Amino acid sequence: KAVVSISTPYWFEDTNVTKFADRELSRMRLKRYFHLHTERQDQDIRVDYTFIEDGLKKDMARAVRNLEQPLLLIHGAKDESISTANAQAIYERTPGVKELEIIGGMRHDPDTRAVKKLYPLIKAFLKKHLK
Repeated sequence: KAVVSISTPYWFEDTNVTKFADRELSRMRLKRYFHLHTERQDQDIRVDYTFIEDGLKKDMARAVRNLEQPLLLIHGAKDESISTANAQAIYERTPGVKELEIIGGMRHDPDTRAVKKLYPLIKAFLKKHLK
């Protein structure tokens, strides 16, 4: 009945996951996994290569063009993994009811302060659209 999207890529090719050199991507494809550095925890996490394969298959232009539910887009102003241009593109191409919130100071991996800002936004949005 309503969609909430947090730090969603419009162009998967424009994320820090896909900006590896071709040689490195080939190595990841062979190993079937890679390590990704998290901003908040300052550590690496192991990610299966199918994450990249699935992301490249998604057609966000088509998905948002066909979206009929109200959409709340939330994106961190300091997101280094996915630029805010992605949120802007989703917002501009979504035909129906939509809201865009750029949270100052929030990175891709929200910390406790950012989460405290997110909950009231999400709650108000859902309350407004889920009657």
